[in-house]
Formats: sequence, structure tokens, C-alpha cells
Amino acid sequence: MRGLTNSSNRRQKNVFYIYLFLTLVCVAFIFGNSLSDGEESGRQSGKIVQAVVKAAEFFNIRITDVVLLSHIVRKSAHFLEFALLGALTFMTLRRIRICRYAQVYFSVSFCLLIAACDEYIQTFRSGRSGQVSDVFLDLSGSATAIALCILFCFLRERKMKKEAHKKENANT
Repeated sequence: MRGLTNSSNRRQKNVFYIYLFLTLVCVAFIFGNSLSDGEESGRQSGKIVQAVVKAAEFFNIRITDVVLLSHIVRKSAHFLEFALLGALTFMTLRRIRICRYAQVYFSVSFCLLIAACDEYIQTFRSGRSGQVSDVFLDLSGSATAIALCILFCFLRERKMKKEAHKKENANT
């Protein structure tokens, strides 16, 4: 952990453990969804599709192709759950002492491994199949979130440096 003071170091460790816990919960959520059979998965997607249709009706929008909407909901769920995993993994790795390139490499690699395992698990469930295209979709969700985290961290660090520089100039 990055060491400044004992309390700061303790805080950094606590933040690391919180991110690690949330990352593991996200992995458990992903694998839990993989373990459901095709019928249960369809029911879960169907609930979200119904909610989207009702929300669209509220705004006087008529959805005619519910099958297409269902497909979009399922693929969006893949993208979003892996975006969350990518962000959590990256933020977890930012808390340990490895270079930035390694943070990105291990984050992407971990998400790819989880995506491949996720699709492999689905091959054993009735009504489900593992698809290589879903692995790429999952990976794109992770990569997008990791890129956004990198941008956010860069902008935050830049702002902190500017504030430190201003404070330093004010003291002289």
C-alpha cells in the first residue's frame, strides 16, 4: 500500500479491502446469473423488458419489437455487469504498489478470465449456451469502464497537482 502516515496507510488498506470485497461480490453475481437455466434467465430478462415497455408507454412511446428489445436488454446486462467488474477490479488494483500498466493489464486479463468462465459455465445449463461474442461484449464493457476510470484518475490527479501547486505558491 502507498505509505504516508500510519492512519493514512490504514485507510488505504481499508479502501483496498472494500474494493476487493465489492469485486468478489460482483464476480459472485456474474457467476450466479450464469448458473440459472435458460427459463430463469428468460424470466429475469422478461421482467426488465416489461419495465422498459411500461416506462416507454408512460412517455407515449410504443415498442413494437419486444424480441429485439429483449435481445438488447440481455446484451446490455452483459456489458453493464462487466463494466462494473472492470471498474471495481481496476480500482482494487490501484490500491496496491504495481505500475499503472500492470494495473490495466491485470484488470483486463482478470475480466477476460471471468468472462470466459462465465460463458463456459453457461454451456452446462439447460437452455443456455456459451458464446464467444458474449466474451467480447463482456470484455468491451470492462475495457470501457477501465478507460473511464483511467480518465477519471488522471483528471483527479491533475486537479490535485494544480491545487498543491497553488498552495505551494501561496505559501512562498
